[in-house]
Amino acid sequence: MTRLTVIIPAYNREKHIGRTLESVLAQTYAHFDLILVDNASTDTTPALLQAFAERCASHPSMRVTLLSESRHGACAARNAGLRFAATDWVIFFDSDDTMHPELIERYAQAIDTHGDSLDIIHVPSRVVDAVTGSTTVRKAVTAHYLACQLHHSFLSTQCYAVRRSLIEAVGAWDEKLMGWNDWELGTRLLLASERVMSLATEPLVTITSHPTSITGTRVSDKPDTWLAAIEKVRADIDRSGRPDRNRLLSIVEYRRLVVAGLCTKEGARVGKEIYEATLRHLPRRLRPLFALLYRYIAIGGKGGSHILNAALRLLRL
Repeated sequence: MTRLTVIIPAYNREKHIGRTLESVLAQTYAHFDLILVDNASTDTTPALLQAFAERCASHPSMRVTLLSESRHGACAARNAGLRFAATDWVIFFDSDDTMHPELIERYAQAIDTHGDSLDIIHVPSRVVDAVTGSTTVRKAVTAHYLACQLHHSFLSTQCYAVRRSLIEAVGAWDEKLMGWNDWELGTRLLLASERVMSLATEPLVTITSHPTSITGTRVSDKPDTWLAAIEKVRADIDRSGRPDRNRLLSIVEYRRLVVAGLCTKEGARVGKEIYEATLRHLPRRLRPLFALLYRYIAIGGKGGSHILNAALRLLRL
């Protein structure tokens, strides 16, 4: 039987992690290792993790390991768990989200059937806004993986299993990035391998968006965090030497434009500054389009990525 490793970092998650751990325990497929990494929590999270590990001590097939990582940041904690992992495939998960009971079973089935030809297995997810109660479904992705990652970050932390040798080969999680690190890592993974399967199922992960999550709910709260990730992705693509490099970099600059437009929409003056910096990165023929898209995003417009993609096709980028 295929055995996988699930890695969950936790920092001050006493109000949320119980729900996450119960969803792990409810899995229909139990042949996996669970690595829980406390990231220097100051609340009761370490005690909750310890209690859960003791509760699972007699489990017939699930093995639970507790680790502690004092360096700040989820990426440092994830890398600590990765270094301890011994299986060929790993799954990263966040401490405030939940798994569908069949999540790990679906991964194991895909690996057993197609594993020799795969490096990444993606699953659809459901995103719930804890404040408004609104729900969004992120569907399966079947083509144009790298462009889709740049636009929509479909390889978010909770939504894929990855071959351990691949994630180690690309350098694992960038511990310098405090946000959008899954977007950056997913891009690096796809630059190295597009041997991807996206399972066409109902959502198998529920992601809860709330003000205390790593990403928060307002882009303008920490724009420098998002811009640091954008600069890193830009460098990743620059180094790749891909023939479609210019097109991919245009999509990266659109991501910067989205930050600018959303900051402006939220009333932050930094939005205009980011917009002006974005134009400086662009070839002249794209500037009028990006100027229109900025204004469109700033007034709440949706679907700008479709407009951009159509324009890039017309310009043969």
